[in-house]
Amino acid sequence: MTALLSDLRSRETSRLPHIDVANANLIVAIVQGLVQIDLFIAQARGLIERTEQPGVPQPQAFRQALKGA
Repeated sequence: MTALLSDLRSRETSRLPHIDVANANLIVAIVQGLVQIDLFIAQARGLIERTEQPGVPQPQAFRQALKGA
């Protein structure tokens, strides 16, 4: 998504209003999607931090995936 966003932002105007509007709408949708993904990751990390307790085994694959995101 970030590569597509970068590509759309770097494009010159097409001089065709309907294409420019479509590109602008795509940019908005991609940015909104990235914000939602970031919020989801932040919520998941917060949940992990709140639920981690000493001595309680945690699924390592899940924790590693979130920390690397």
